Amino acid sequence: MKVKILISTTIILLCLAGCKTRERIITITEDRNYTACGVTDPIANLPWLADTVAVALDKARNDDHFYGAYINLYQHKTEDRHLIGVQFTYYSQLDCCCECGPIMSVYTCSKECIAVLGNNAAPFPEFKDNYERVTRLWSIKVIDK
Repeated sequence: MKVKILISTTIILLCLAGCKTRERIITITEDRNYTACGVTDPIANLPWLADTVAVALDKARNDDHFYGAYINLYQHKTEDRHLIGVQFTYYSQLDCCCECGPIMSVYTCSKECIAVLGNNAAPFPEFKDNYERVTRLWSIKVIDK
């Protein structure tokens, strides 16, 4: 009988400990005043970029391992060309995908992925040599308390 009470008590305590509520603080920053890729406010006016933001928002609310996403705008140093860098970041590299961790996917304005930078990805010297970051168009950070 004592064993059943001990097991029952242990199970209840484990359940209570596992039910600890957490608070997720989500911080979003954005630069909506920028014109790039032929549109003002690329986050709102490039549908694929708006979809990327929606995915990041969903991950921030529902994925315990997700802690941020960054969308940066890069401009060619001598020509009027833009590229967009997308990076999703996770607490654990075990959860890594093609757009997370120290990896950044680089897209043209029409969402053609032209490079994946970071980790063991192939170098893309044209990007490093010819493009500079103009602004962070959008970012989200998640802090669990």
